[in-house]
Amino acid sequence: MEIIVGRHINGIFINDLEYLLDDDKEPMRFKSEEEATRFLKSKGVTDDEIYCMVFKKVVGKQDAYFMTDQPEVCRSCGARTEFQEDSNGMQFHTCMDPACRYEYVLVSEGESS
Repeated sequence: MEIIVGRHINGIFINDLEYLLDDDKEPMRFKSEEEATRFLKSKGVTDDEIYCMVFKKVVGKQDAYFMTDQPEVCRSCGARTEFQEDSNGMQFHTCMDPACRYEYVLVSEGESS
């Protein structure tokens, strides 16, 4: 299990989440919530700010990508995918091409200001 960290855009809880990104502009992954918290504190984030952040679990070794407004196709081969959505809105996709079967997760990006 890995953790990705998000916060509500402009601190408004009805807004979508925006995620902490790595150098490739993908959600940054941590081994635990504690590791993520240590990283945030090392960057000057306060305890009050951390309290308002969302720590989402990514199960398995699936890659994580942002959702788009386009129909989703496999990020590896371009074939159709099937998916299941969890209660947090994360989508777990599996490629339907038997030769590929790539598995990955989609998370909501939200809008940046």
